[in-house]
Amino acid sequence: MNNKDVFSKEMAIRGLLVSGLVIGFGYSFYGNEIFTPTMWPSQFFFSGITLAISNAFFHNKQNRNGAATLLVWYMVSVGLISHIHNRWNYVLYIVDIAVIAGSVYLFYVLARKPFLTHRYQQIIAVSILVGLANSLTVVFLGILHLRVTFAHLGSLFQSTYLNLKIGVLMGLLLGIGNLASDAMFTYIRSHRRVAG
Repeated sequence: MNNKDVFSKEMAIRGLLVSGLVIGFGYSFYGNEIFTPTMWPSQFFFSGITLAISNAFFHNKQNRNGAATLLVWYMVSVGLISHIHNRWNYVLYIVDIAVIAGSVYLFYVLARKPFLTHRYQQIIAVSILVGLANSLTVVFLGILHLRVTFAHLGSLFQSTYLNLKIGVLMGLLLGIGNLASDAMFTYIRSHRRVAG
């Protein structure tokens, strides 16, 4: 695959596989709640698509195209929640998309280093990075919204821990999706060589 391709079949397959894993997992446990923007399981839908877009583009070192596509995804996600008349949701989605995409970008920076070459190390690394990013989003938004007071610290810790667990799970599914994508592409290429 040529890295200069704006969008390739492999990028589409990688993105669809990752989003399918994350959204499918969320749907299997929480049903239609993942499509309700005011419910916490909606992270499986919204962050699942963010992870898929980030992963597809950043994997192929297409950072600008990835950023542009994420901006389009932000506008689409805001359109999906526009019936909720709360401006805070616009801030929430931009921060969430930026932080989740940033964790995937950081993962690919680290994955290209010599100390993170084994696939299972990469799965663990992306799980930790997405988990931390997802949990730090709660803290950042709490501070930004000035909701963090001593009376709300218990709620903040509880939300942070919940988002950490969801983020680690989504990162794990991202890593498994990458592993499955790479195995599938290797299999296809080897059969093309044999057939050709």
